[in-house]
Amino acid sequence: MNVQPSYYVRVVRLRWRVVAAFAVAGAMLAGLLTFMSQRQEPEVQITYFVATHKVVLSEEAVNAGFIPNLLQTALQITGDKIPSAVGEALGEDPDDLSAMVRTVTDTEVNKIEISAASEDPDFAALVADRFAAELITHMGARELGVYESALEEAQLQITTATDQVGALESEIADLKVAQLTLSRELDDSLDAEAEAELEETELPDSVRDSLLVRSELVDVEDEVRRAETQLTSRMALLEDALATLDSLQREGPPAAVMTTLDIVEPFAISEGEYNDRIRQGTRAENNFTSRSVPATSTGGLALGKTVSNPLVRIVLGLIGGLMVGVGAVLVHLRFDPRLRTKADVEEAFDLPVLAEIPAFNKADRKLVELHAITRTRSSVTESYRMVRSALVFAKATIEAPFVMDATEPVDHSDTTRSVAADIAKAVTGSEMRVVMVTSPGPSEGKTTTTANLAVVLAEAGYEVLVVNCDYRLPKLHKFFGCPHEPRRTLETGVPGVTLVADVADPGDVNPTDVVEIQRTLITKARKHFDVILLDTAPMLATNDAAAILPVVDLVVLVAAEGKTDREAATETVDLLRRRRANLAGVVLTGATGFGRSRYYYKYRYGNYYDQAADAVAAVDLTQSSPEHQPQAMAHSGSQN
Repeated sequence: MNVQPSYYVRVVRLRWRVVAAFAVAGAMLAGLLTFMSQRQEPEVQITYFVATHKVVLSEEAVNAGFIPNLLQTALQITGDKIPSAVGEALGEDPDDLSAMVRTVTDTEVNKIEISAASEDPDFAALVADRFAAELITHMGARELGVYESALEEAQLQITTATDQVGALESEIADLKVAQLTLSRELDDSLDAEAEAELEETELPDSVRDSLLVRSELVDVEDEVRRAETQLTSRMALLEDALATLDSLQREGPPAAVMTTLDIVEPFAISEGEYNDRIRQGTRAENNFTSRSVPATSTGGLALGKTVSNPLVRIVLGLIGGLMVGVGAVLVHLRFDPRLRTKADVEEAFDLPVLAEIPAFNKADRKLVELHAITRTRSSVTESYRMVRSALVFAKATIEAPFVMDATEPVDHSDTTRSVAADIAKAVTGSEMRVVMVTSPGPSEGKTTTTANLAVVLAEAGYEVLVVNCDYRLPKLHKFFGCPHEPRRTLETGVPGVTLVADVADPGDVNPTDVVEIQRTLITKARKHFDVILLDTAPMLATNDAAAILPVVDLVVLVAAEGKTDREAATETVDLLRRRRANLAGVVLTGATGFGRSRYYYKYRYGNYYDQAADAVAAVDLTQSSPEHQPQAMAHSGSQN
């Protein structure tokens, strides 16, 4: 079912009684359960207690930068080491003590709440205090170890740097001695070379070449610079290590990392909460943050039962019933085979919807009324005019085009009707067209559609013959206020509309004979009328409608919203297509959903219609015979 969300809202509104019944049932059930629960619930015996010890990071630790991860610290409280130490001190099983304890960590204020639950309030307080004390000791010992490790590291760095500085200083001293020796040797070589050159003699064997000496001197100078650079770096490390050691010694060992903030006296809890705490502790699920802690664990008296306001329960039951009611309506709608939307109709019939006829109110349903006469400006009449316009464009679906100029001004004068009819004949190349109006089943609005369609066709200037072909259950004459006189053409009081109430006398009950008479009448009437409308029996009820298809040019199907089902629609179209009928489309009656334009039309023209429609209808009818005037007649049956 392809529908818009607004359609579901409309369906729920239409089925408000069902929804209201579910809502009332839900409220009554909630009230009954509340009454029974209040009578059956025993008074809670308060036999369990919780004591809490709150610890925070000390100011000294924060200032010194000793800020541990509190979430990991909380896990250590219920881990192995701290419960074992407390268990050894109290002579209790560490696992049992760990299950009794719950931690709540607040990282925004660096706080951990350690609470313990027990039947004995004093024991609960003792366990909470011992766990807090053990945590403070454990954190202090850990940070002291960190301090001592830092001292050792600083001293090790000083020793290493000192040794490296001494070694480099010794190396530099040796290199400088070698540098001085090579410098002197270079001077001697240069002097010897100058003297030999002056005397033009060769150098003694004991004097080396100055170039060789100069090369060795350059290498030694490079080694001196390298060693001096390393010495500067090691001196910097030594100074840093000395500064770190001096800082640690001046600050001394760290103060306590954590300290007590507050001790909460034991308070009573219910047996249910106590069992929940023990169960969570056994599963190692007893570490919470300030945002995830259960509400009942923050303090105060928490009873094992939920004390609810009966009125609140009834309201919740009402809301629950309301939701179930809406769901039931929507589920029923999902599996309901009846057609309820334009999209459903077009899918089931495989035909376009020519128009949607608005649903009548309760008062109108009891009347046999020609809206096209009595309410000329109503949305119902406009919908029938849309059917008329749709038939104009249906010419593409039949062999000879079916053309009616719906744009001609409405005028009931004989001259205007004659001109319009002449135009239609010239365009179509035929004197008239026969249109069958039928539906899959009874009471789907085909007779109402036939009567009103005849009026709006005549309004456009056509000479229309309306024939009742449903001889088993004739109703068409009632819409025009005519007597049921078989085998006669009756003036309806509507200019341009002539009626045949029946083709045979009541005694002529042979269906074959009746169908033959209907065919003969239709064939002869083609010469005298522009349009012949046939109001037939339902397609799936009898064979009457199918029997006259050979003399029909166009078929208009009628479906009722919420009444016609999908299977009937499919069978009807299959039957007509097997008979090679030309199908114009479907008129959807009893439609309940329209767009904004339809509501605008009702708002804009509704008041005008209420004040003037009856007067306009009375003026039009004064020109016709007073014996057979269309009127609204009380009728106990459903609309056909």
